[in-house]
Amino acid sequence: MPVVELTDATFEEHIRKHPIVLVEFWAPWCKPCQAMAPVLEQLTAEAGGRASIAACNADVNFVAAVHYQLQGIPSLVVFKEGREVSRKVGTQPLSALLDMIESAHEAVF
Repeated sequence: MPVVELTDATFEEHIRKHPIVLVEFWAPWCKPCQAMAPVLEQLTAEAGGRASIAACNADVNFVAAVHYQLQGIPSLVVFKEGREVSRKVGTQPLSALLDMIESAHEAVF
């Protein structure tokens, strides 16, 4: 399953449609964001059907970026049933992203 590109128009529908979604907010000029690209690709292979892995370009999708009050990029946000359950800012190893997804599965509202 490839990394899904989200836009302001598709963001809310996607995070509500999938039980668990990890979204990377990024920008094309951001070197740490570029470093995360292969990690996200690997995450799609390792996470399998456990989560949807998505990316949202914060430079052109202002509505989502402002709504989720980004403080820096890359920002990695995990949603469960459309609700934010965790967030990390900056480059992260694959193991941290897998832990975020696992914790989301255990989250109770």
